[in-house]
Amino acid sequence: MDPGRPDILQVALFQEDWQERQRFGRPRPVPLRWKSLIFVDTGAWYASEVEDDVNHAAARKFLAKMSTGTHGVPLTTDYVLDEAITLLRSRRNLATAASFIDKVRSSKSVRIVWVDASLFDRAIELFRSSDRRTWSFTDCSSFALMKQLSISEAFAFDMHFEEAGFTVRPNP
Repeated sequence: MDPGRPDILQVALFQEDWQERQRFGRPRPVPLRWKSLIFVDTGAWYASEVEDDVNHAAARKFLAKMSTGTHGVPLTTDYVLDEAITLLRSRRNLATAASFIDKVRSSKSVRIVWVDASLFDRAIELFRSSDRRTWSFTDCSSFALMKQLSISEAFAFDMHFEEAGFTVRPNP
């Protein structure tokens, strides 16, 4: 990535914010590179939806804080959503999984990044170079994206993020 040229995600979010702010008469948007971002992982999504999950209360409480913008713009990937939807479908049911994805896709605050060829290649490099056998390929794609966008925090209950050098929220 050329440091002098904005990333595709930055451009897309800047344009989206600009258009929305123009419609509602708000001031100029803050470019994404100046916004705080927090990565949302599979376990956090799952815990927020499943009442009997051990992390449900912590997930709901942290989501409420995130909704105020306290921890920045929530960002996730299609790979993470795939995992969360599949987990909800297999451990719960289709209705729960469908309701979850509808909420995420209609959210005005959650940003979804689609894993493209470049991010996929960086994830492969990280996956191959990692001596952490428990890191999934989805974990590696998440870590690669977080490094690319300088995201330091993850809303996760997966300690792999801590192993990779990121700050996990909520604090254990």
